[in-house]
Amino acid sequence: SHWAAQCQRCHAIGGDGGEAGPNLQDVGGRMSSEKLLESIIHPQGEVAEGYGPVSSMPEMKPLLTPLEVRDLVAYLSTLR
Repeated sequence: SHWAAQCQRCHAIGGDGGEAGPNLQDVGGRMSSEKLLESIIHPQGEVAEGYGPVSSMPEMKPLLTPLEVRDLVAYLSTLR
């Protein structure tokens, strides 16, 4: 499950979730699927403005299966 990654501990979607990372409410409108994938598997690559210079987000690749990563990217892409 995507909740295994505990995304909402640091990221809000709408009014729910944490503030340690960027709000994901409209992330699908701001980032391409490719950028979302890169942010999930290599969060240190490009840190969102105001959250750097180093990301506190762990790499999700060891925590999620490839299918879960695919599904997470697909879900985040719908948030507009």
